[in-house]
Amino acid sequence: MKTLTLFLLLIFASLFFPIDAEEIKQAAIPQLQILKRSEVAPKDSTNDSLKITADSATIISPKIGTIITTDSVPVEIMPRCSVDSMMITVTHTHEITDTIAVLYKSPYKAVWHCAKYPDQDQLHLKFGYILFLSNGKKIVCPPLAHRWVLERSSRQSRKKFHCTFVEPEEITIDGNFSDWKHYSGAKLGDAGVFKCLWTGTHILFYANIQDTSITESDMVELHFDIYRDRAGFSGINHRTVIFMPLARSNCLTVSLNDSGFKLEDSINVLLSREMEWRKEIRPDGYSIETSLPLFALSDMQFAPKEIGFDVSVVNVDRDKPGYRFTDWAGALYSNRYNPGEWGKLVLHQAMFPLRMLMVLGAIFFVILLLVVIVVIFYQSRGIKSFHELEERGFSDEMKKILDIIHSNISDPSFDINKLANILQTDISEIREIIQNETEREFPDYLQFIRIRYSKKLLRDTSLSITDIVEKSGFRDESTFISQFETVSRVSPENFRKRIIEEMEENEDEEEIE
Repeated sequence: MKTLTLFLLLIFASLFFPIDAEEIKQAAIPQLQILKRSEVAPKDSTNDSLKITADSATIISPKIGTIITTDSVPVEIMPRCSVDSMMITVTHTHEITDTIAVLYKSPYKAVWHCAKYPDQDQLHLKFGYILFLSNGKKIVCPPLAHRWVLERSSRQSRKKFHCTFVEPEEITIDGNFSDWKHYSGAKLGDAGVFKCLWTGTHILFYANIQDTSITESDMVELHFDIYRDRAGFSGINHRTVIFMPLARSNCLTVSLNDSGFKLEDSINVLLSREMEWRKEIRPDGYSIETSLPLFALSDMQFAPKEIGFDVSVVNVDRDKPGYRFTDWAGALYSNRYNPGEWGKLVLHQAMFPLRMLMVLGAIFFVILLLVVIVVIFYQSRGIKSFHELEERGFSDEMKKILDIIHSNISDPSFDINKLANILQTDISEIREIIQNETEREFPDYLQFIRIRYSKKLLRDTSLSITDIVEKSGFRDESTFISQFETVSRVSPENFRKRIIEEMEENEDEEEIE
């Protein structure tokens, strides 16, 4: 019945509302909606006129890895694209960025006059540039760290801290600092005191810092130079560990290369994972204690008796501008990452097995030394040293030859032919005189005179190796170093360091209870 009623209604509707065939056709075919592209561009928050990159120009001077020792620094930058002008900049000291020059044509050279600024380590001295292009855009070079050092002072810290050996169970890193009260420490100026011990495998450190306004920027930094090379750059053999009372600890280790540096994440992660540290925050300051494994501080199996060491404290108050900085070894804020500025840590009373190993090693060394002495004695028997020959005295002819050699010692081309021309004497006669009185050929004796003069310059002056090479008459630096090491069994740098270290041996560090 319902079906019949519906059928009748449909017939009735078709009579009063007829449907055109075309409409039926259109209704049967789906219609596609045509979408038109909007001409309104979306808003972009980026600045297309500014690009930040470090590869749009090459900093030719100063070269990467340069230790700058002068008050005037030539800077040259070569752009790798066409530019309208260039601004050369330098960032230094307290992240101050100065404009060295604005240049409009090649060569893009300028001079940075830095006499009024303190020395800068590799983290604080950063040269850069801004390139202005003809289309109105500009390219900014970000600050480039770990590439240059400004070090005009020859100062080397004489500070040293005597580090006592303790059994591992005597100090527990648990935030209870009562374990440290029986040991002496050293002052950190007005900032506080620190103490340092060692267990044979770990360095133990404690610091008590006076600070009534502790902020997120406050920190204590430990610097280690296990090889004690006092290099101008901090590299793969150096460690800086940073402790912040309101934040986590951080480690800084980099390896240097021709293009700048590489962050040694594996070493930094290893040190962060293996060390222990605790802190305590008080109304009048904070304290920290830490245990640092020696195997994470260097690749040495055993720690040497003396290692490079320093402690820095940075205090930034919330309601005061600037900061207060204290460094145990006397380094400046802008130069505190320079290993040459650090003092030294003297490790005392090694543990018994290690001490026995050192004793056995010393015995073996003495035996080996005796064997070497005997061999050298028999090899050189009957050969007199230069010093013995000089003490015996020379003839007037030989003295005249020596005077001429000393007068021409800075001439790399000076040889027996020039000597013969000056003396107006036959070469064979000169050879005979030198052979009879020195028992050496002329080239060997001339080399000895040059080496001896270079030692005097290394000991009595602060001249650079390059200047000493020139004054001693060597043709180039590599020849000088090779001949110096052959004769002296030590490099020129280490020879000078030994002289400096001998002066430091009698210096004592002030200690407090």
